Amino acid sequence: MKEYKPNISNPLEKRLIDVLKGSLLNELPLDFIETVFFADLFVRGEVLGAGAFGVIVRVTEISTNMNYAMKIIAREILRSDEIQVYLNEARLLSLIDHDNVIKMKKVFESSNYIFILMEIAEGGSLKSFISTREISRKCITDEECSSIIKQILSGLDYIHKHKIIHRDISPSNVLLRSRSCLNNGVLIVDFGLGIQIDEEEALNCRCGTILYMAPEQLNGDKYNKVNN
Repeated sequence: MKEYKPNISNPLEKRLIDVLKGSLLNELPLDFIETVFFADLFVRGEVLGAGAFGVIVRVTEISTNMNYAMKIIAREILRSDEIQVYLNEARLLSLIDHDNVIKMKKVFESSNYIFILMEIAEGGSLKSFISTREISRKCITDEECSSIIKQILSGLDYIHKHKIIHRDISPSNVLLRSRSCLNNGVLIVDFGLGIQIDEEEALNCRCGTILYMAPEQLNGDKYNKVNN
């Protein structure tokens, strides 16, 4: 499996990689399969992505030989409200079970880190899929477009029925299980801005990716799961 070489000039990345290498794994809480170390549960693979507050790495669960994506968030550089964004995402994902929404397996917490174990999407993001097609000058077919849109709408319909609004649907927040087969392989991800509301409740805050915001958000109008 490919070995990831950290950018040691980036203090945050170096510290996160230290976690993956095991030097800080004794910080894991007792409920992390009691006191079993990370290395006894997972084989670490490459880093799949990195953001301002953490990284996502490929892991293989030793007991099942199943591959997952593990999001690792550094608590120490986050404000308490920012920590709640990640815990809120985990809470919302725990309520959802649909083929077109990313599946979360488990959440682990320590004093310094939040670990979110999730389904892995080997096909990358819809944004990168579109970019690849543009570079290769190969059009996305009507059938492919129809399948992708249908699956996104199916996922949205499901979460709306559970009174959840995503509020940041964009090509970056849609992943593909595989690029070779798009049928039933489209996944809505990143519920950090998601919220669960009552039927009669309405919101008017602006959030998400500006190019993909709903008109009512841009206008500052009230919205709920019906018009989201």
